Amino acid sequence: MKKITLRVLSLALVLCMVFALAACSDDDDGNNNDTLNENLGTVEEGDNYEYAKSLIPDVNYEGYEFRILCMNSSSTYDSYKSRNVIATENLSIPVNDEVFARNQYLESKLNIKIRGIDSFDDYSIKDEIQAAVTSGDDRYDIVFAPMRHLADLSAAGYFIDLKSVEELNLEGPWWDQGAVRDLTIGGKLYFCASDGDILDKQTTWGTMFNKKLCVDNSLDYPYQLVRDGEWTADKYIEYARQVKSDLNGDGEYDENDLWGVLTENNSTPGFYFGFNGYITKKNSDDIPEFSMTDAHALSAVNKALEIVLDDEIALKVEDFESPDSTMSNWLYASYMFSNDQVLFRTTDINTVERLRNMEADFGILPMPKLDENQESYTCGSATAVGTAVAIPVTVQDVSKVGTILEAFVSTSRYTLLKGYYDANLQGIITRDDESSEMLDIIFSTRHFDLGYCFDWGGLGYILRDVAADKSNTFVSKYDSVSTVAQKALDDTVKKFQALAY
Repeated sequence: MKKITLRVLSLALVLCMVFALAACSDDDDGNNNDTLNENLGTVEEGDNYEYAKSLIPDVNYEGYEFRILCMNSSSTYDSYKSRNVIATENLSIPVNDEVFARNQYLESKLNIKIRGIDSFDDYSIKDEIQAAVTSGDDRYDIVFAPMRHLADLSAAGYFIDLKSVEELNLEGPWWDQGAVRDLTIGGKLYFCASDGDILDKQTTWGTMFNKKLCVDNSLDYPYQLVRDGEWTADKYIEYARQVKSDLNGDGEYDENDLWGVLTENNSTPGFYFGFNGYITKKNSDDIPEFSMTDAHALSAVNKALEIVLDDEIALKVEDFESPDSTMSNWLYASYMFSNDQVLFRTTDINTVERLRNMEADFGILPMPKLDENQESYTCGSATAVGTAVAIPVTVQDVSKVGTILEAFVSTSRYTLLKGYYDANLQGIITRDDESSEMLDIIFSTRHFDLGYCFDWGGLGYILRDVAADKSNTFVSKYDSVSTVAQKALDDTVKKFQALAY
């Protein structure tokens, strides 16, 4: 596709303009495209709602019920649930109302009925997929499920290679190109992140910072550091060291005091991915190989653990007990941040939504780089509850399902994603234009790690486990599982190579 280079705006502002303009045309005549393109930055030609709709073929599926399996909740946290499929009415809630509008449009355009089945949580949904496929029951057209489950099931032959479905335009901007690049094995792609989903975005790591504590400690907001490529691990640590304080004067540092960093064991891989570390990298044959012991990766491992295990600056959620019996540690962690007791809260973007009632002002940042030599920011996505889409092998009419899925994903870019950005960027959660710009960076620099998805030999979660040990035991722990991990990886590759689909 050709590039159109116009006045550059942040993606958040672009999206707001795109969606506002698209909403002005109720008759879908496409006449707003000239105005639209005047406001776009450097984008792929055709990246607008009218163009996406024009790609949907004129077909009549005679009331076909398009059945989507999705997740109703997570055993970890109830807010980790699918919101991308089901909406029965307008509720003046951004995500819900955009899903409702998208579904109405697709149902009318293709003469289908979109049916979401959300009776399963993040664990039972895997069992349900297995039960459906092993019985040969064509009861789901597509599934949105956690990537860790989709990885396991894809190796067992439960899904169709998305690259083999001619109706899917995997080069389209509505498919996450990082996922298209990173989630293949031997050229086969069995599950993928897209704009048809938002849970994968909610589970992307980022950093929240308390603006009041920056002002109180004469620290500049880090936005310009990010823009200049100078938002690094050492700068993060430098900021964090300047704010720690024993608020109650008891000589001990705990949940009652002021901290530079509030984080958790599971954010250790988030730092590692931010430092451009990979558990596996793919060779020239598109086969994953372990890479955590090369020089760069070891530097990234050690720096990530340096931050998380430094009790001079960092408090982990797992290492204290909530003093409020009505709050879990995780809720109390949000309270501490909102109570101006924490400069940096480093976790996934889902947590940001739980801070919407926070009175103190805060901003959002990408994960820091390892150092200024790192070419760009990189942000990882947690695969335990972060979802992607797959097509079960039991589907009878792959062409029909592919057509509807492509329409679902492409139109979601300008409806579902609009609702998500509206909810996150229009003052409901984020408080400034700079945070909108930072979210653009976070979502546009994501990478997906097959080693994290498949967790071969436990290496996917080794950094979380080392953080829980409270000391840097990485080398010994890696050595103890590396042989088993290699065998597990080799077995998976053989299974992929033997798959017929």
